[in-house]
Amino acid sequence: MRRFFVALSGFAWGLLLTWLSLYTFSHLDWSTAHAQASGCSDMEHCSPRIVVLSALLGTLSTPALGFAILNAVAYRRWSTRKWAISFGVGSILVVLFYLAGFVVPRF
Repeated sequence: MRRFFVALSGFAWGLLLTWLSLYTFSHLDWSTAHAQASGCSDMEHCSPRIVVLSALLGTLSTPALGFAILNAVAYRRWSTRKWAISFGVGSILVVLFYLAGFVVPRF
């Protein structure tokens, strides 16, 4: 039961980190992109609905699932230092992953 609670707390952290990253990056004043879009650049109107839903669900839930698995595996098996380093690096990678979605189209 404790392992489940620890995994659930990792899942909650992943969802919170996802929300905070997307909320923060979407509210920043980014300069306008100068690249010309060619073809269909709207995922919602150009892709089949199942592709849109699976990409959206996968992008938003992968960090939460990753942290849940990390916590479930690390519970009482890893030292606190090893867990903290893994958790910190994972958090940084999640933030950089979502930041890339806002920075890369600008180039």
